[in-house]
Amino acid sequence: MILQDQIIESDKTVKNLQNTNTEIGDELAYTIRTRNTLLAELYLLKIMK
Repeated sequence: MILQDQIIESDKTVKNLQNTNTEIGDELAYTIRTRNTLLAELYLLKIMK
């Protein structure tokens, strides 16, 4: 069996829901997409603040 390190890629985006210049008090939507580039499953994936 050959063990390989997992290579995890992620894209992070933020969108201002008011569609204006970002200011204090605006509501923002954050999106984080994560992808494992190996043909294996992710176990115990944690997303932390």
